[in-house]
Amino acid sequence: MRINYIKELICLFAIFTFLNGCSKDDFTYEDVFKNDTEFNVVVEPHQIVLDYIDETFKLEIKPYETKSIRSDEIYALFQVTSSETDKNFSYKLTNSTNVIYCYNFKVSYVISGTSEKANLTYSTPSGGTGQRSSISLPHRIDYDKFGDDFLYISAQNDTDRGSVKVEIYYEDRLVASDTANGAYSIATASK
Repeated sequence: MRINYIKELICLFAIFTFLNGCSKDDFTYEDVFKNDTEFNVVVEPHQIVLDYIDETFKLEIKPYETKSIRSDEIYALFQVTSSETDKNFSYKLTNSTNVIYCYNFKVSYVISGTSEKANLTYSTPSGGTGQRSSISLPHRIDYDKFGDDFLYISAQNDTDRGSVKVEIYYEDRLVASDTANGAYSIATASK
Protein backbone atom coordinates (compact mmCIF):
# COMPACT_ATOMS: atom_id res chain seq x y z
CA MET A 1 0.00 0.00 0.00
CA ARG A 2 2.81 2.40 0.93
CA ILE A 3 4.67 1.65 -2.35
CA ASN A 4 1.63 2.74 -4.42
CA TYR A 5 1.48 5.99 -2.44
CA ILE A 6 5.16 6.70 -3.15
CA LYS A 7 4.65 5.91 -6.87
CA GLU A 8 1.71 8.36 -6.99
CA LEU A 9 3.81 11.08 -5.35
CA ILE A 10 6.64 10.55 -7.83
CA CYS A 11 4.17 10.72 -10.75
CA LEU A 12 2.60 13.92 -9.41
CA PHE A 13 6.05 15.47 -8.90
CA ALA A 14 7.07 14.56 -12.48
CA ILE A 15 3.86 16.05 -13.93
CA PHE A 16 4.21 19.22 -11.85
CA THR A 17 7.85 19.62 -12.91
CA PHE A 18 6.93 19.14 -16.58
CA LEU A 19 4.00 21.56 -16.50
CA ASN A 20 5.92 24.13 -14.50
CA GLY A 21 8.60 24.21 -17.20
CA CYS A 22 6.05 24.64 -20.01
CA SER A 23 4.53 27.88 -21.09
CA LYS A 24 1.21 28.38 -22.87
CA ASP A 25 3.21 28.83 -26.09
CA ASP A 26 4.32 25.18 -25.87
CA PHE A 27 0.77 23.99 -26.63
CA THR A 28 -0.82 24.66 -30.01
CA TYR A 29 -4.13 23.15 -31.04
CA GLU A 30 -5.15 22.57 -34.63
CA ASP A 31 -8.69 22.28 -35.96
CA VAL A 32 -9.04 21.02 -39.54
CA PHE A 33 -12.16 21.76 -41.61
CA LYS A 34 -13.21 20.24 -44.93
CA ASN A 35 -16.02 22.04 -46.74
CA ASP A 36 -18.01 19.19 -48.25
CA THR A 37 -20.60 21.54 -49.82
CA GLU A 38 -20.94 23.57 -53.00
CA PHE A 39 -21.03 26.86 -51.06
CA ASN A 40 -18.39 29.24 -49.70
CA VAL A 41 -18.62 29.07 -45.91
CA VAL A 42 -17.28 30.92 -42.89
CA VAL A 43 -16.25 29.02 -39.75
CA GLU A 44 -15.86 30.84 -36.44
CA PRO A 45 -16.09 30.02 -32.73
CA HIS A 46 -19.66 29.38 -31.60
CA GLN A 47 -21.35 32.19 -29.69
CA ILE A 48 -21.41 30.00 -26.55
CA VAL A 49 -17.60 29.86 -26.27
CA LEU A 50 -16.84 33.52 -27.07
CA ASP A 51 -17.10 34.51 -23.39
CA TYR A 52 -14.39 32.01 -22.46
CA ILE A 53 -11.66 32.62 -25.04
CA ASP A 54 -9.05 35.33 -25.56
CA GLU A 55 -8.86 35.24 -29.36
CA THR A 56 -11.32 34.63 -32.17
CA PHE A 57 -11.12 33.95 -35.90
CA LYS A 58 -13.13 33.79 -39.13
CA LEU A 59 -11.99 31.05 -41.46
CA GLU A 60 -13.29 31.37 -45.04
CA ILE A 61 -13.41 28.05 -46.90
CA LYS A 62 -14.25 27.53 -50.57
CA PRO A 63 -16.34 24.58 -51.79
CA TYR A 64 -14.60 21.20 -51.29
CA GLU A 65 -11.53 22.92 -49.80
CA THR A 66 -9.74 21.88 -46.60
CA LYS A 67 -8.25 24.47 -44.24
CA SER A 68 -6.96 24.46 -40.69
CA ILE A 69 -6.63 26.92 -37.84
CA ARG A 70 -3.85 26.74 -35.23
CA SER A 71 -4.35 28.41 -31.90
CA ASP A 72 -3.45 28.36 -28.23
CA GLU A 73 -7.20 28.19 -27.52
CA ILE A 74 -9.40 25.11 -27.40
CA TYR A 75 -12.61 26.18 -29.15
CA ALA A 76 -14.60 22.90 -29.05
CA LEU A 77 -17.72 24.42 -30.68
CA PHE A 78 -17.96 26.22 -34.00
CA GLN A 79 -20.64 27.85 -36.11
CA VAL A 80 -20.71 27.54 -39.88
CA THR A 81 -22.54 30.04 -42.09
CA SER A 82 -22.83 31.01 -45.73
CA SER A 83 -24.26 34.14 -47.31
CA GLU A 84 -24.93 32.21 -50.55
CA THR A 85 -27.88 30.08 -49.39
CA ASP A 86 -30.67 29.70 -46.82
CA LYS A 87 -29.54 26.15 -46.04
CA ASN A 88 -28.41 25.19 -42.56
CA PHE A 89 -24.82 24.07 -41.93
CA SER A 90 -23.21 21.73 -39.45
CA TYR A 91 -20.06 19.63 -39.13
CA LYS A 92 -19.12 16.16 -38.01
CA LEU A 93 -15.71 15.07 -36.72
CA THR A 94 -14.40 12.31 -39.01
CA ASN A 95 -10.78 11.09 -38.78
CA SER A 96 -9.60 14.28 -37.00
CA THR A 97 -11.28 16.49 -39.62
CA ASN A 98 -14.43 18.55 -39.11
CA VAL A 99 -16.42 17.75 -42.27
CA ILE A 100 -18.89 20.53 -43.09
CA TYR A 101 -22.25 19.63 -44.65
CA CYS A 102 -25.52 21.43 -45.33
CA TYR A 103 -29.19 20.52 -45.07
CA ASN A 104 -32.61 22.12 -45.60
CA PHE A 105 -34.37 21.29 -42.32
CA LYS A 106 -33.22 19.93 -38.96
CA VAL A 107 -36.29 17.68 -38.74
CA SER A 108 -39.00 16.84 -41.29
CA TYR A 109 -42.06 14.65 -40.85
CA VAL A 110 -43.45 13.41 -44.19
CA ILE A 111 -46.87 11.78 -44.29
CA SER A 112 -48.17 10.12 -47.47
CA GLY A 113 -50.20 7.15 -48.67
CA THR A 114 -53.27 6.20 -50.67
CA SER A 115 -55.64 7.42 -47.97
CA GLU A 116 -57.06 10.90 -48.49
CA LYS A 117 -56.86 12.02 -44.84
CA ALA A 118 -55.03 11.19 -41.61
CA ASN A 119 -54.86 12.24 -37.96
CA LEU A 120 -51.35 13.06 -36.71
CA THR A 121 -49.56 12.97 -33.36
CA TYR A 122 -45.89 14.05 -33.32
CA SER A 123 -43.09 15.34 -31.09
CA THR A 124 -42.31 19.06 -31.28
CA PRO A 125 -39.00 20.96 -31.01
CA SER A 126 -39.69 21.95 -27.38
CA GLY A 127 -40.29 18.34 -26.30
CA GLY A 128 -44.07 18.58 -26.37
CA THR A 129 -46.66 16.83 -28.48
CA GLY A 130 -48.48 18.22 -31.50
CA GLN A 131 -51.70 16.97 -33.03
CA ARG A 132 -53.49 17.65 -36.32
CA SER A 133 -56.84 16.20 -37.34
CA SER A 134 -58.14 15.17 -40.76
CA ILE A 135 -55.20 16.58 -42.71
CA SER A 136 -55.08 15.96 -46.45
CA LEU A 137 -52.34 13.67 -47.75
CA PRO A 138 -49.57 14.10 -48.69
CA HIS A 139 -48.50 16.39 -45.84
CA ARG A 140 -45.17 17.65 -44.52
CA ILE A 141 -44.04 19.31 -41.26
CA ASP A 142 -40.58 20.95 -41.29
CA TYR A 143 -38.49 22.44 -38.47
CA ASP A 144 -35.33 24.54 -38.89
CA LYS A 145 -34.38 23.94 -35.24
CA PHE A 146 -35.27 21.03 -33.00
CA GLY A 147 -34.34 21.16 -29.31
CA ASP A 148 -35.44 17.67 -28.34
CA ASP A 149 -33.58 14.41 -29.08
CA PHE A 150 -36.77 12.35 -29.32
CA LEU A 151 -38.44 12.24 -32.75
CA TYR A 152 -41.89 10.69 -33.10
CA ILE A 153 -44.70 10.72 -35.68
CA SER A 154 -47.91 8.70 -35.75
CA ALA A 155 -50.53 8.90 -38.50
CA GLN A 156 -53.90 7.20 -38.32
CA ASN A 157 -55.78 6.60 -41.55
CA ASP A 158 -58.94 8.72 -41.24
CA THR A 159 -60.89 6.76 -43.89
CA ASP A 160 -62.28 3.25 -44.33
CA ARG A 161 -59.69 2.27 -46.96
CA GLY A 162 -56.15 3.00 -48.16
CA SER A 163 -52.74 3.25 -46.52
CA VAL A 164 -50.67 5.78 -44.56
CA LYS A 165 -46.89 6.12 -44.53
CA VAL A 166 -44.80 8.20 -42.12
CA GLU A 167 -41.15 9.18 -42.54
CA ILE A 168 -38.77 11.06 -40.24
CA TYR A 169 -35.88 12.97 -41.78
CA TYR A 170 -33.05 14.36 -39.64
CA GLU A 171 -30.87 16.89 -41.49
CA ASP A 172 -32.40 15.63 -44.76
CA ARG A 173 -31.51 11.98 -44.03
CA LEU A 174 -34.24 9.36 -43.58
CA VAL A 175 -33.89 7.95 -40.05
CA ALA A 176 -37.22 6.15 -39.49
CA SER A 177 -40.37 5.15 -41.40
CA ASP A 178 -43.47 2.98 -41.17
CA THR A 179 -46.48 2.09 -43.33
CA ALA A 180 -49.94 0.89 -42.28
CA ASN A 181 -52.64 -0.51 -44.58
CA GLY A 182 -56.40 -0.61 -44.11
CA ALA A 183 -59.24 1.28 -42.51
CA TYR A 184 -58.20 3.48 -39.57
CA SER A 185 -54.78 1.78 -39.37
CA ILE A 186 -51.86 3.55 -37.64
CA ALA A 187 -48.30 4.03 -38.89
CA THR A 188 -45.74 5.01 -36.22
CA ALA A 189 -42.05 5.93 -36.47
CA SER A 190 -39.60 7.18 -33.84
CA LYS A 191 -35.92 7.86 -33.27
